[in-house]
Amino acid sequence: MARLGKARQGKVILKEGKMENVKVVRLKKTIGERSIYTQNIVDRFKNTKAGEIVSYDELCQVIGMECRPNSIGYNYVYTAIGIVQKEYGINMDNVRNVGYKHRDKNEVGQESMGRYKDMLKSVNKRTQRRLNTLDENWEGLSEEAKTNAVMAKTLVAFNEHILKPKNIEKIKAPAASGRVIGFKQTMELFEK
Repeated sequence: MARLGKARQGKVILKEGKMENVKVVRLKKTIGERSIYTQNIVDRFKNTKAGEIVSYDELCQVIGMECRPNSIGYNYVYTAIGIVQKEYGINMDNVRNVGYKHRDKNEVGQESMGRYKDMLKSVNKRTQRRLNTLDENWEGLSEEAKTNAVMAKTLVAFNEHILKPKNIEKIKAPAASGRVIGFKQTMELFEK
């Protein structure tokens, strides 16, 4: 049985189409229970065609509340995006100040390497900054902390090496065959 959750201030669309500030009481759900708002958004997203954009205004009408980022209904949209990706293989990407676009599979494939490289570079940079703060107090660290820091530094160096353009080119030729290259074969490419 659902229990009452905390009330939040938010904007809800009334029948006349006007927005009004109200308190929304959320019901706590058990794990695995899907909100009706989330399900309504999932139903809308799964019926889109590749390239179609679902506007914020349309989503607001679907669930009856504001659902732009940082609004009361955004968590339902965020959850629905994950569900349609996992269950239906549909990628919905944000179009700034407009809504969400159903991404074509070719688009996703073409930009996946660029996004992956950008994400790895960002994580590497952030990790390196954190690890640099340990250098001053290295002797004060426990043995386990030192081991973990050295492992992290090793992985950061490995990622930086792999992300060099000449090394990406080494992977490109075998990847063009359309099959995933195993770790051992990938490492052999870098020994050449």
